[in-house]
Amino acid sequence: MSNRKSTATAASELAVITPTNGTIVLPKPERRVPQNFLLIWLDANLNKSDEDMKRSLQKVQYLGASITTFTDADECIDFLSANKKEKVFMIVSGSLGQHVIPKIHAWPQLDSVYVFCSNQSIHEEWARAISKVKGVHTTIESICEALQINRKNCDRAMISISYNGIDMLFTYTQLLKEALLKIEDDDTKSIKEFVDYCRLQDDITEDEINKVELEYHHHTPIWWYTAPYFMHSMLNRGFQLMDVDIIVKMNFFIRDLHQHIKNLHRDQKQFASTNSFQLFRGQGNLSDGSSLLVQSFGSQIKEGDTIGLLLVLTNTNMKMYVFHNERSLGMAFHIQSPYPKPLYPVVSFKSDGKVTIIHADQKHRSLERMLSQCNSVEGKWKVLSFPQHPECIGCEFRIQRHEHGENMYVLFATVVNMLHCVLKHNPTTNEWKSADVMSTLIAGPPEQMKEEQLLINFLSNIKNVDVEDQKTLVIRSTDGSEIKLERRTEWTALPVTENIFA
Repeated sequence: MSNRKSTATAASELAVITPTNGTIVLPKPERRVPQNFLLIWLDANLNKSDEDMKRSLQKVQYLGASITTFTDADECIDFLSANKKEKVFMIVSGSLGQHVIPKIHAWPQLDSVYVFCSNQSIHEEWARAISKVKGVHTTIESICEALQINRKNCDRAMISISYNGIDMLFTYTQLLKEALLKIEDDDTKSIKEFVDYCRLQDDITEDEINKVELEYHHHTPIWWYTAPYFMHSMLNRGFQLMDVDIIVKMNFFIRDLHQHIKNLHRDQKQFASTNSFQLFRGQGNLSDGSSLLVQSFGSQIKEGDTIGLLLVLTNTNMKMYVFHNERSLGMAFHIQSPYPKPLYPVVSFKSDGKVTIIHADQKHRSLERMLSQCNSVEGKWKVLSFPQHPECIGCEFRIQRHEHGENMYVLFATVVNMLHCVLKHNPTTNEWKSADVMSTLIAGPPEQMKEEQLLINFLSNIKNVDVEDQKTLVIRSTDGSEIKLERRTEWTALPVTENIFA
């Protein structure tokens, strides 16, 4: 790898500078990144003096993310190799990406890749085969939107949601917080020390630091915590990593934030019910629902996934359970009665995988049970009929979506060996094609090996797949033979639903 100096915009290494007067300037202390990831940008034609590039960098930096830029692929790989403990997001040009990403995509520190190019169709071909490539983009705005979603997920991922009691880190955090709240210091002096500390970091913009220095008392602590500046991510990272330097430097803000929340709680308590809520500790706010489907609750939803929500409402409890692709993810929330006021959750899923939960004050009186519809070929199946070869009856198939292609599926079957076949569907003509069947190489009894070979011959020549009455799958081959399979996946009736907007 190259040992040449990086063209990074954010300093990533310590340096001893010797001015002309001979005075030695000590290196800056080790930087503490106020974000939970590193962002690098690799482009051979990247020119920071170009006005378009300046605007692009500013748009990314507006997200509160520091950027390390490279024009040389070897330097970029060296930098990535040296940062094994950081989570890295990478923006890369299409021309460099198709050569660099296949070499490094398996590195655990590389979390997500965003390809930035002018010819989307060409680079989507190679990018589709690499799961860490989150998209091929032609505008910096679309990259910023994707980065914003991934950044929120990264913040939530630092601490998982736990249902098994209080962990020791939570206990330590509580004890530290109680100790910090007892410290009385001068706000003006503390703010000055804090902004001086921030200026030693290379990934906080001077505009944001000046805003805190000049306008801190113009806004409430909660405003600062929820504003799109570095205060929120820096404080969270300090507690997540138990970085005492950050925590002590932000003690004035922790104290103000704590007192503001106490005051709000006191004011709201005068008008609220005395009933208690059971809450689950974790990064993220359940009010937007996003944390239901990341980390402890599974990966982010994508097109084609099945999301199930079960609301159990009794005289004593209200509970919501979440299901993702037939797998139970657990309980989202639990409210004990009597309820403070009628709250009926309405959940909406957006195309980018974000979830929004709102509450309606009134519900419709009529109830209806939704019919369970399952017209997908996905699931577990068992051969019910194979007239040409009845000895294959009883064999089990499993079909699931292919992760790297739209309208593509993977079929698995087992007799002696595990058989694996990719199916492609053309929705326009409703035609199906099957690729060559892959198989392990285990030898078995002759009659079973014969049965297996019959299935291999059949699966290699599939031309049509149809779901009949939700429970029966019919697969036809080019030679006219046909297999009927029954669904083995259990499907239950959906819960009673209420149209609260009618």
